[in-house]
Amino acid sequence: MGVQTRALWGATIDPAIVQRYYDISEIRMMPKKLGDGFRTTIFMYDDSVLYISSLASGYALLVSSAEHREMMRVLYETIWAASKPLKRK
Repeated sequence: MGVQTRALWGATIDPAIVQRYYDISEIRMMPKKLGDGFRTTIFMYDDSVLYISSLASGYALLVSSAEHREMMRVLYETIWAASKPLKRK
C-alpha cells in the first residue's frame, strides 16, 4: 500500500528489530533525557490516538478525538525535530 511510518525510539533496540523496521519506517532516536521517560507506545491515525503500555503495566487506551489527535501531532513533530536519525549500518 506504500505506507511509510515514522518512529521515535528512546533506547537502543536489538539490531534484528531495527533491520526489520528499516524497510517500513524512518527511525529517529529521541534525546536521552526525553527518551528515558517513554515506556508507552503511541499510534496516531485518523482522529484517534492509541496508547499501549509496557508489558509491566499492561494497559491500552484509545482516544477518539480530532482535538486530542492534533495536540499529539504537534507534540510528536516537536520531538521529531529534536531527535536524530538512526544511522543505518
